[in-house]
Amino acid sequence: MNIFKQLFVSLYSPKDIARFRLQKTGKTILYVLLLTVITILPVFFHTASFFNKSLSEAENIVKNRLPDFSIEEGTLTSDAGEPVTINTAGLTFVLDSTGELLPEDLDENSVALLKNEMAINSQGQLEVIPYSTFGIDNLSKDQLLDFLSVIQSVKGLIGFLFFLFIYISQIVGRLLQITILALIGLILSRAMAKGLAYGQLWKMSAYSITLPAVFFMIMNIFLANVPFSFWINWGVMIIMLYLSLKEVREEENPA
Repeated sequence: MNIFKQLFVSLYSPKDIARFRLQKTGKTILYVLLLTVITILPVFFHTASFFNKSLSEAENIVKNRLPDFSIEEGTLTSDAGEPVTINTAGLTFVLDSTGELLPEDLDENSVALLKNEMAINSQGQLEVIPYSTFGIDNLSKDQLLDFLSVIQSVKGLIGFLFFLFIYISQIVGRLLQITILALIGLILSRAMAKGLAYGQLWKMSAYSITLPAVFFMIMNIFLANVPFSFWINWGVMIIMLYLSLKEVREEENPA
């Protein structure tokens, strides 16, 4: 069975998942890599779109709408005695040299230059980047415009590196998830007298994560917030693994 058909049947067929325990480990790892690529695409697409839009808006706002400011020794200073908030279509830009605002105070889809760091809130995902991370200890408004122009010219490379970062992070998370699920499967296997080796349970666990992974991918496409997502995710995975274990016949186990 090819890997794409495996993905499809893993959405609904515990019997097929039980059979996949007999395949080679390399094919299972390849499956995990493919599943991870597919499921992170919506997150990457939305984040990349927000980044591109934010970058274009930031150039316009910094050039035409913000007061003069500078970053000196990693600290933002400006003539504004209070936070400056500029709302555009779908994006809020904030400049605050007073220290009144915290990154956690930002609304969704906001970019902020705060007293000691830049903060980005994209669809509720908050990223805080100290100016020192960029090596920006001293920066004027004109220099920031030049910096934004440089970022604009290499945004394709930045997007690729960002995708790579998300992908590697998700791979590590998936492998950890599968490993823990397989340990749960080992307990279930013994309780059900199935006598499966941990390696077989690991392969079954890799396919048991498919249904919740695809479900949350679809939710990410529509930017839908799922309450109790952690418990739903683990609950569905454990149920799929349990149903797959029930399909295992003793005579099918290799000696």
